[in-house]
Amino acid sequence: MSPTPELPGLWPILPESNPTNPLPAGPLPAGSDEARRFERYRYRSRVEATIHSLGDDPKAPPVRCAMLSRDLSRGGINLLHSEQLFPSQKIEIVLSGATRWVEVMWCRRLANRCFSAGCRFVTKDGLPEEKG
Repeated sequence: MSPTPELPGLWPILPESNPTNPLPAGPLPAGSDEARRFERYRYRSRVEATIHSLGDDPKAPPVRCAMLSRDLSRGGINLLHSEQLFPSQKIEIVLSGATRWVEVMWCRRLANRCFSAGCRFVTKDGLPEEKG
């Protein structure tokens, strides 16, 4: 996948995006310090998103943008964005034509203007969506 004008600079910084480094298929290995309920799978895609403000500023308008996904599981998704996101922030995303809601659980800076956010799937009301 190549960078798009809407998402400048996000893909080139990721080692797994190197065209000479093909991506293996199948589940991603879990680290020894991870306690995951569901297996993660690589899922590289452009994701249309609407980022909602945190509860302290309910009048702030939602921000529509494009994000990139890195991996996906039954319980959540890892998203890349050019701005920092914050825990408990809600994002409305479109996956394969279906609208889903996610809640940011953590966000880490990978490089200048590139942040990785671990998100869990939730209902529009913010309740966990996973059943299992």
